[in-house]
This record gives sequence, C-alpha cells and structure tokens, in this order.
Amino acid sequence: MTRGPAASPLEAAVDDSVEDLRAEPDPRRAIVRCYARFERAAAASGVERKPWSTPMEFMRETLRRLPLPRTAVPTLTGLFELARFSHHPLGPSERDRALAALDEIRTAMRATESDAAAPKRSRRRLVGGAVVVALVALAVMPAYLALSPSWRPVAVRLACTAAVIAGASARCAGRAAPPRRRSSLLWMHRRRPRPARSWTRASWRSATT
Repeated sequence: MTRGPAASPLEAAVDDSVEDLRAEPDPRRAIVRCYARFERAAAASGVERKPWSTPMEFMRETLRRLPLPRTAVPTLTGLFELARFSHHPLGPSERDRALAALDEIRTAMRATESDAAAPKRSRRRLVGGAVVVALVALAVMPAYLALSPSWRPVAVRLACTAAVIAGASARCAGRAAPPRRRSSLLWMHRRRPRPARSWTRASWRSATT
C-alpha cells in the first residue's frame, strides 16, 4: 500500500498490519506481529513500554496519552495475549476481530486529522475571499472615482470606496466564520407558551369592575 510522506508511525503500523493479517495464513503470527508494530509505533509517538509493564498496563498508558479508540486497542491487546500466551487455536474469527479493530483505529485517526485541518481550511477560505475582494476593488475603484460627482473631494471619494471594500470584506469574513449557535435559554424563553389564565369568580369581578 502506498502512503504519503507525512504518514504517522501509527498509520504505517495499521496499514502494514492490515496487509499482514490478510496475507499471513497463520492468524497467530500475524496478530503477534501486529502488536509488535503497535508497540514500536507508540514508542515513536512518545509512549514507550517499560520492561516491567504488562500488555494491559501498557494499553492503559497508551490510551491515556494517545487519541485512540477505547474499544479497538483493548481488543488488539486481548488478541495478542491470546496469541502469545495461550495454546488456544486462532482462526478466521480472531483475524476478523483484529481487522475490525484496526479499521476502527484508522477511522479514528482520520477523524482526528480532519478536525485538526478544519481551522486551516477556514483560514484559507478567508484569505481567498479577501484576495478576491481586493482584486474586485482595484478593478472597480477607477470607474467609481470617474462616475462619482466631481464636486466631491478626492479624499471623500476614496473614503467611500474604502468603506465599500471594508463592508465587502466583513461579509466575506462572516461567511467563512463558523455559524454562531443560538442561546438555548433565550430560545426556550421565546418559545415558552403563556400559561392559560384560570378565571375565578373573584378574578372575573376584578376584571369587569
């Protein structure tokens, strides 16, 4: 599988483990190698396993320090313990569980990268909109100055042009900014129905007199 030059150690470990699990006839060997890759990738990401740590202790430390799924990593750790420390036969069901856990880890990492890239995309849209507004302003400014009343001073005409450009830039920035959420308390206050008035004999007399 081809990967980009900026692939993280965890991404590379997940991709290699998926290929190994699909190609290796023995699921036990593939699962043991998958866990070894995971340990190396975690160490490259700053979480190194201590020599005295058990797989479960290392798993809890990894989950505490890295943004990984809370169910997929324990699944892989349990499969590794089963493959490494028992004689229980492993078959297609264990292979499928390992592949599902790796797919969950890959999906979580992609979602994290997408969330981190969202502010950059918003800034790029904002800069692009500002550039478009500036180009349009440079194209329209000579015509505006030529068509504006001649009795108006040049400084005033330039100030009017700058105000138009500033307004367009503000509208562009408003489109690029994320939408503001309406206050739930204010919305509940506006939507709250008025209680029906219960008329009693005393209130009826006070209202009619």
